[in-house]
Amino acid sequence: MTLEDLRIFVAAAEAGSMGELARSLGCTQPAVAHHVRRLEKELGAPLLERTRRGVELTEPGRALYERATAALASLGTAEAEVALLRGDSEGVLTIAASTGMVRHALKPAISGLRRKRPAVDFRLACSNTLEQQLDTVRERRADLAFVALWKETPGFEYRHGIDMPYCLLVHRDDPLAGRTRIALTGLAKARLISIGPDSLSTGFVGARLAECGAELVTSHTVDTEGTAILYVELGLGHVVLPAVQAHALAKRSELRALPIRGLPPMPLGWAARDFGLLSTTADEFLAEFERSRARVSSRA
Repeated sequence: MTLEDLRIFVAAAEAGSMGELARSLGCTQPAVAHHVRRLEKELGAPLLERTRRGVELTEPGRALYERATAALASLGTAEAEVALLRGDSEGVLTIAASTGMVRHALKPAISGLRRKRPAVDFRLACSNTLEQQLDTVRERRADLAFVALWKETPGFEYRHGIDMPYCLLVHRDDPLAGRTRIALTGLAKARLISIGPDSLSTGFVGARLAECGAELVTSHTVDTEGTAILYVELGLGHVVLPAVQAHALAKRSELRALPIRGLPPMPLGWAARDFGLLSTTADEFLAEFERSRARVSSRA
């Protein structure tokens, strides 16, 4: 059994297809299968089974996959720590989050870490949906994801960060603009714009409305947050946004931010495969976020 055997096995399990993995690695399918067969021979058990959709983990395969992913993640952290001690690197840190959360919740922590460790290679994996953010961590393309915590996905560890109030953003000429706030149930009659089919804010509002016996109906679905805000600026609908972001936008004369009475703040925080296996750089960033959390919460 070699590290390459384990890496290929894990990659094949996550790709769901040996052929697809082979193409991405620039090798042949038999070469990929060779690594998996060698593991199966050594362990004396089938690890992957072929299906119409590709390959799936067997029960022994699932057991090996869980241990192997943890071991490979730990090894990757150890390699990064050794590089830091050698002075070869200041570390790489990738955070998955929405653009809005980076701007309004994470910016102080990012700026603080960059002042202390300017040589850190800091990267952002921005996406609007919870599934995309978690997939980035699951596939080890990001160390951490800053996500909504109102529903949890198995296979991740979570840490609470902040509670974010939400507001309804409307145009100043909209009939709702004369109000000082809007009731949660009033959103059922608003012309809500959803940012993507799996919008976190739309899902959160929909779940809270369902608890009140009401149904959320959206008038438009757009691809990006910027497009949703443009719709509001044109008077074509309303969008639910984090309060800190909505109030910042409302400084523009044509927009108004209405607090939503009865909508609890959305819990936001961190998701990781294993917090105990994070690099020193990631731990330092989380500590920096803790120091900046009070400032972010007061702005929210």
